[in-house]
Amino acid sequence: MESWPGNRDAQANVLSRLPTREFLGLKSVSKDSCRFVSELMSESSFIPQHSKKKEPNSGFFYQESFRGYDDDIKFVSYIIAGKEGVQVRRRVLEFLPEYVVLQASTNGLVCCQSCFGSKHRLIYICNPINKQWISLPFPQFDTKSSLALAFDPFSDVKDDATNFKVVRVYEADKKRYNSLFVFDVYSSENKTWRMSVEICHCTKKLFKNKGIFVAGYLYWLTNGDQILMFSPKEELSLLIAVPVPRAEYRSIPQMCLGEYKGKLCYVVVSVDGFVLWVLEDMFNSVWKLEHSVALDLLEVKHPSFPGNTSSRIQNQLVPLIDPLLVTDGQLFMRVSEDIFLYDFNTGEMKMPCHFSELGFNYFFSPLVLPYSASLVRLCNV
Repeated sequence: MESWPGNRDAQANVLSRLPTREFLGLKSVSKDSCRFVSELMSESSFIPQHSKKKEPNSGFFYQESFRGYDDDIKFVSYIIAGKEGVQVRRRVLEFLPEYVVLQASTNGLVCCQSCFGSKHRLIYICNPINKQWISLPFPQFDTKSSLALAFDPFSDVKDDATNFKVVRVYEADKKRYNSLFVFDVYSSENKTWRMSVEICHCTKKLFKNKGIFVAGYLYWLTNGDQILMFSPKEELSLLIAVPVPRAEYRSIPQMCLGEYKGKLCYVVVSVDGFVLWVLEDMFNSVWKLEHSVALDLLEVKHPSFPGNTSSRIQNQLVPLIDPLLVTDGQLFMRVSEDIFLYDFNTGEMKMPCHFSELGFNYFFSPLVLPYSASLVRLCNV
């Protein structure tokens, strides 16, 4: 590193622009580079500087779950689908003090909770890159509420702290209220939970039960024709109408939420194919159609994709194709007993792995979270 032109500040400025994994890879170049990288990471100003950029998606966390049971499957897989092939790693969260259930992943931080039956009943916020973690008390331990993580590295990473919020959304007591969602908010700045004054009247249930954080807002898909939005900053909620009601499709559609070019996206899989919509105006439920691809075209272009898909979708009670997540334009989906990645931008299709590589094949309600590597620290929270 001594041979680089310029002074130390100039070198730090250049290295701060590298993606996290490339930056950490410099440690293996030489002893000098390893020492220089370690020194930079120990400086309080470097990590905030390094965080001021959009990190590419590094892989996917995957965890299966039982349907209709309170028990949890404790095994977590991490899937890396790169140019060199597919890797499935386990024990990626073994640095935590107990087995956990995944809840959310946002900009390098992962939110988990204790498995059902645990004596601790804690929420964990961790960074798998540096294996740092903190635990939070659970306001009320249950299996029906949904946790979401709000963390923006552009504004929430300081020289001496990493700030974030955890939002718990749940249905109010049905004996006292009807069709009402309530929000609890945890702030790392004051280290306390409190119930938000905001409430949302909604007659539908949360679907796939996990919230995602996009451009400062949290979103949950419901089992109706609405998406629940909550602003962690203003603590305001909103119901957003989906672009096309379910009743207008020729088959039972399967859908998921995700992020596309910095905006919320809504993907629908039906006999008509894959359709991706982008939210342009949440207050007026205005969507823009970005991509649409027919199933027969996918079958022709990608031999590994199942044939006769359209008629099989119409005749199956269990969804043949279950879209689980969209990030960086990639659709992560279960197709029969295989995992596929479809890139809306390039039209490319990959089959990273079979379900047998991920666990026990209890794939009724798998949870998939995107992960982008980050250097952010949690030890000073």
